[in-house]
Amino acid sequence: MKPFCLLLCLLLIFSSCNNNEKRNTSEDRNAYVPDSIKASTDAMGNPVADGRKFIRSAELKFQVQDVTTTSTNIESIVRNQGGFVTYTNLSSSIDNRETLQVSRDSSLETIYYILSNELKLRVPNRKFDSTLNAIASLVDFLDYKVIQADDVSLQLLDNQLTKKRANKTNGKTSAETEAYSKEKADDAEIADRGLSDQLRFSTISLVFSQRQSIKRSMIPNNKDIAAYTPNIFVKIWDAIKIGWTKVEDLFLFAIEMWGVILLAILAWLLFKRFSNKKNKIQNFNP
Repeated sequence: MKPFCLLLCLLLIFSSCNNNEKRNTSEDRNAYVPDSIKASTDAMGNPVADGRKFIRSAELKFQVQDVTTTSTNIESIVRNQGGFVTYTNLSSSIDNRETLQVSRDSSLETIYYILSNELKLRVPNRKFDSTLNAIASLVDFLDYKVIQADDVSLQLLDNQLTKKRANKTNGKTSAETEAYSKEKADDAEIADRGLSDQLRFSTISLVFSQRQSIKRSMIPNNKDIAAYTPNIFVKIWDAIKIGWTKVEDLFLFAIEMWGVILLAILAWLLFKRFSNKKNKIQNFNP
């Protein structure tokens, strides 16, 4: 009985060692993948293979209850996720405009419009899925959702090889060749930094709108001008009032000029008297 128990203990110890070795091997393999790649998933949401590096992006178009409130909520979500907004375009598109006359001088204008917003977001790669899930809770009706994952592993490798070749030829070739190699290395460095930025921050493009809204307002009626044209009797009465005003103005002018008028009358009387005397003298002396 003792040999059997001893054999059983040895088997248990051996099995435990094998499990620990497999667990350590699996942990080492996962530790090899950088954090940014561990958090990445492909377009279908499956874990990526070791050594693969994906640039992930998403495009969504949907409808919401209120565009302004949703825009504020999305901006708050992005800030909480450690991202930022790179573009926003809030606009209204008018579907129809109607004008109804309600009085002689006023009309009711009705505008049918759709308010929409276009946003471009940059969020950390590891927060890509959680950001999309948070935005999905604000969607009232989804038009489409496109998620894309571009594998840039080969591009990164090509950039690294280009920079290494430039370093090897440095000082060993002609000046023209060396300048060309350095230019290629600089281009590779710029491309490398751009890919690195896109690997760190994913891009999410959103286009969302709300249902058609209506805005009504009272405006002046500028079309029906004939309604304000007075009839003939009103015009006659206005002419009488204007004529009487002219008479009053003339009377007031005469009062203001009484001195000049008095001198004119005296001058006329003196002239008349002098003329009469002259005529009498001429009649006396034929």
